[in-house]
Amino acid sequence: MPHRPQAIVYGTIEIDGIPVRQNTRDLLTRAIASGEPIEVHAESAYVNLYHVFDRMQRDDESLRDRTLTRKKVDEARWWIWAIRRDELHRESNG
Repeated sequence: MPHRPQAIVYGTIEIDGIPVRQNTRDLLTRAIASGEPIEVHAESAYVNLYHVFDRMQRDDESLRDRTLTRKKVDEARWWIWAIRRDELHRESNG
């Protein structure tokens, strides 16, 4: 049975009963290190991830060979990965 990735959910979490938005930069860093996708439930969250990732790439040269790609999981959810550009070309050509 193939390994199904465990998505990192992006959005508001509750800490001691208080809704708190996760730090987008920390979440992206975690997803890049683990290779796990980020799950988003709203288009605004998706757009925010792209903007933050763009700023991260400007600050960190090692991220410049990566791009964000997404897959629609169902009507209300997308999974987003930060993959190397050469992996993207390999997938589309293979």
